[in-house]
Amino acid sequence: MPRATLSAILFGFAALPATTHAGDDPATPAAPAATAVIVTGRKPPVIRKLDKTVHDVTGMARAANGTAQDVLQALPEVTATADGQIAVKGNPQVTVLVDGKPSAQLSGSAEDRAVALQTMSGADIASVEVITNPSAALDAHGGAIINIVLKRNRKPGSRAQVQGSAADHGLWNAGASGDATEGGISVHANAALRHDGTLKTRRSEVGWQGAQSGLTLQTSTVFVRRVVE
Repeated sequence: MPRATLSAILFGFAALPATTHAGDDPATPAAPAATAVIVTGRKPPVIRKLDKTVHDVTGMARAANGTAQDVLQALPEVTATADGQIAVKGNPQVTVLVDGKPSAQLSGSAEDRAVALQTMSGADIASVEVITNPSAALDAHGGAIINIVLKRNRKPGSRAQVQGSAADHGLWNAGASGDATEGGISVHANAALRHDGTLKTRRSEVGWQGAQSGLTLQTSTVFVRRVVE
């Protein structure tokens, strides 16, 4: 009768001392290291909504180093001139708001608007909302609306800005602005001096009937100076 041999193999795990690392023992599989995944998103510079277009200017170079006028000039649908004339898609009937509220300087004459835009720091602007067809509730008198939204959380400290420019016919303007922020209080002040002028053309026509018939056209160009302080 043939003989048979029976063999038995036993597997087991021994308790590890407190000073032994589980990853060092071949019988204990090491747990995979957790990997942190950071997802970052960037706000699009232009957001088009049903009633308005919002331009995020926080990353705009003109906003960081320029004025509110520089910011408006960078918007494709806005035309802003140095003398305070503003149009939206060719419409000169424009109401300019700051944080959704009327501003005394921006609602005044073109000269006052020019001074206000040239002394407002672009670094304080978070976004600009352009409303081409405002509803009747906004009371825009059939024109467009530009709403300048300022940054909510300004960095503490103080800042000053001085600027000036010159043009032909002795035109020049100079301005200085500064602001200080401490806690939830922010104080802003500005001063500007503008030496402006307008180039006007006078035209007169003289016509007569009789033995001699003709038309005399006389055109003269006059530079009218005015100083706005």
